[in-house]
Amino acid sequence: MAVELRTRIEKEILTFCSEILGLLDKHLIPSCTDPDADVENKVFYMKMRGDYYRYLAEIRVGEERSKVAMESKNAYDTALNAAQQLPATNYIRLGLALNFSTYWYDIAGSRHEACKMARRAFDDAIPELTRLDEVISYKETALILQLLRDNLTLWMNEEEEEQERRSKGENQGEGHDENVGQGHGENVGQSQRGYYR
Repeated sequence: MAVELRTRIEKEILTFCSEILGLLDKHLIPSCTDPDADVENKVFYMKMRGDYYRYLAEIRVGEERSKVAMESKNAYDTALNAAQQLPATNYIRLGLALNFSTYWYDIAGSRHEACKMARRAFDDAIPELTRLDEVISYKETALILQLLRDNLTLWMNEEEEEQERRSKGENQGEGHDENVGQGHGENVGQSQRGYYR
């Protein structure tokens, strides 16, 4: 019963993500290839492409998972490059940092890269926050900054706990797997899953 339910849900996710990715690749992203195209739209659509490939990576295994994970990373990288033209407080740029850092944590299994990306986005935006004039933009930006900080707190606490376990293990003469810290542990799923416009 559980296996059938999981299979059905994964099939629905696959269908939905494929439809959205088709729309992005055929219509939305090509509309932003012109040099004069709106940068926010380009960043947002490429972020979406990264998001939906990330969702696929969460339900795929083996070579197929690696393939969609790479598509996700490539889309996020493209969006990140374009986002440098936007202010550090722009909520689309911050949403990209939130989602890309979630990719690093959940999909790539690299807490270090996840923390580095989230911290950089947070630190770049905070000094500029008081300069935002529009109330709506301020609220959007403040919300994403809070999510970034929540993730950083969670991930850094995990790191401290693992270091403490390693220290205790060394004192007791226990061996350690070289990949410790690369998994997600009991807190998987507690990181903020991303921000959507």
